[in-house]
Amino acid sequence: ATPVFDPPAGAYTDAINVSITCATDGATIRYTTDGSEPTESSQTYSTPIAVSANTTLKAKAWADDYEPSYTATAAYIFPIVVQNLSELRQQNADNSSVYYVANEVILTFKQSNRNQKFVQDGGAAILIDDQPGVIVSNYQIGDAIEGLTGKLNLYYETLQFIPTMDPGPAVSSGNSIEIPTLTIAQINGDIGVNNYQSRLVHINDVQFDSPSGNYATNPAQ
Repeated sequence: ATPVFDPPAGAYTDAINVSITCATDGATIRYTTDGSEPTESSQTYSTPIAVSANTTLKAKAWADDYEPSYTATAAYIFPIVVQNLSELRQQNADNSSVYYVANEVILTFKQSNRNQKFVQDGGAAILIDDQPGVIVSNYQIGDAIEGLTGKLNLYYETLQFIPTMDPGPAVSSGNSIEIPTLTIAQINGDIGVNNYQSRLVHINDVQFDSPSGNYATNPAQ
């Protein structure tokens, strides 16, 4: 039988001990921690493996009168922990480093185009750009999301969050959204500062100049 890891692959903020089991009686499990293919000369599993940094574990089982098992693979990621979106927006947008937002964020808008979602907390907001559809949990406006994990990428002047795993179901719903009231001058003055980028804001006393047609979000492409 193919070996099984416990806990499973994923992102963790604290060091873990990984156990490996095989359902075949009498099987010997051998493993590697560098992502290479296990062989009969690889390390024999006997006690849980301490993992505290980004690690790819691979394990394979051997038993008398059986063919060797398939290789089991588990990637463990230890992201950089930030407390909120304000701290996240200060990090390096290298599209490589993985970040974990410790506090919850609130969904303010979503669209099918690139599976984009806008989330914010009490201090800042960010656009989640999820073209591959990594986030499979279904969220509604006002849902609180906890455990946001992913990379930062700068698309022209917009800071994007590229998720690397699904945070799971919303931790609460129907949350109120803090919406700052701004003037157009304040918004224009924020360009380059980005205190309000991707954030839901309210503008008083505005109207369209010679409006026509229907106002709509960017369609899926």
